[in-house]
Amino acid sequence: MPNVNINPDDVMIKLRGLKKIFGSQDVLLDVNLDIRRGETMVIIGQSGSGKSVILKHMIGLLQPDEGEVSVDGITISTPKYFDARTIRRKMGMLFQMGALFDSMDTGENIAFALEILDKSSKEIKDTTDYLLDLVGLRDRRNLFPYELSGGEQQRGAIARALANKPDVFIADEPTGNLDSKSAMQIIKIIKGLNDQGRTIIVVTHESYLDNITRRIIRLRDGQIEKDEINQHPIDISKEEFVK
Repeated sequence: MPNVNINPDDVMIKLRGLKKIFGSQDVLLDVNLDIRRGETMVIIGQSGSGKSVILKHMIGLLQPDEGEVSVDGITISTPKYFDARTIRRKMGMLFQMGALFDSMDTGENIAFALEILDKSSKEIKDTTDYLLDLVGLRDRRNLFPYELSGGEQQRGAIARALANKPDVFIADEPTGNLDSKSAMQIIKIIKGLNDQGRTIIVVTHESYLDNITRRIIRLRDGQIEKDEINQHPIDISKEEFVK
């Protein structure tokens, strides 16, 4: 996922001295990271390395014990000083396993995300149709999550995460437990989102993803071990990807 026209001074998300403790366990230790607008970044680490905890700080679901988090220039690490809804509308989050609502069909899952934003009936229909087309699920709109494959569930969850037209798209283990074909479909959709100008953050334990993005953050035991630039990422539009 090559990045183009990235302004190194235009920081979308900034983490400074981030520390988080759960009980007696240090989960994050002095994490410092700048994520630039329009950038695609993969954060790689094994289970327990603190990957998902970092994401939850980025979207304001967790507050650090020490340090600061800012999104688009707004400090969000002190709850009373920011509007959580305003910040979260800048972000679309793809959770592990998709997390679609079992009681709703695919179209309803997407429409629900628009309803809570007080969109008109026409805008809800038009946007739902557009997003279903974007992820290739127009013919699956009336199916419930249990009737979809794992890859289709993930694509449906991506569509729902895009309902608020976010500037930042965050994916937590987006290809976990998917076959190679489904994984490639998800990666191509995410690449397309970056091509539209969105900032992309992918968290994974699967090291093969470092071949397709330019910037790789390697996390170990709650600390950034390496911040690397891949000078020759694979162009997935031209090459076959093997998981």
